[in-house]
Amino acid sequence: QDYQLAVTWFRQAAELNHLKAQTNLALMLWIGRGCQTDQSAALRWIAKAAGKGYEPAIKWHQTMKKQYPTSQAGSS
Repeated sequence: QDYQLAVTWFRQAAELNHLKAQTNLALMLWIGRGCQTDQSAALRWIAKAAGKGYEPAIKWHQTMKKQYPTSQAGSS
């Protein structure tokens, strides 16, 4: 599997407000699959999808916020 390519496609779809792509991109950024780990960016993407009411994103957003250091989480 080509995770770098997947990140590219998820990012393009996420920028077009595709909720599942935003969620998948966030997860890949969170764990660093196909890209460098970037938990701050992951939180931003997951928050976008969660803010639109996408249930899987809402659940992941809650999980990520619990794991991310409070001092860095900001208002995400």
